[in-house]
Amino acid sequence: MHNFKIDGKFSYCLAVFGGAGDGTSPINFGFVVGNEFVQFTGSSAPIDEGNIIIDSGTTLVLLPTDFYSLFQTVVSEQIRAKPVLDPLGFFGLCYNNNDFAPPTIKAKWAGGDVELKDYNTFVRVTKEVVCLAFAPSNDLAIYGNLAQTNFLVGYDNYTEV
Repeated sequence: MHNFKIDGKFSYCLAVFGGAGDGTSPINFGFVVGNEFVQFTGSSAPIDEGNIIIDSGTTLVLLPTDFYSLFQTVVSEQIRAKPVLDPLGFFGLCYNNNDFAPPTIKAKWAGGDVELKDYNTFVRVTKEVVCLAFAPSNDLAIYGNLAQTNFLVGYDNYTEV
């Protein structure tokens, strides 16, 4: 990276599919759903620091199975609509788009909260059905590209933020 004269820094912004502030934060993570904080303590896979991997090549947010179950329960408790089956058979929590009002979900980093938009947290799988854009994982926690959409994500390899 030094050869490209960018001083160990790079950033990217993923455009909204189909359609403030400048801060840094170590990767220590949890979620706020509505007003309820859901603490994530880490994954079973060894990670030097922090507890989640930020990956622009993974679509969904992947969470260790136990934490995902807790998170999905908290999300479903915040939604007044009745869940429906995923027509694709992949997602764990889906709703009819007509009577769906998503809860506010914030990604809680060590340096502050990032309020996610509906398109960061739910994905339309058919014209009528939207599903939570999170999935269980056996070991790693990965913050995928749907959650990063329309945010400027920056890295500084020298100061490790």
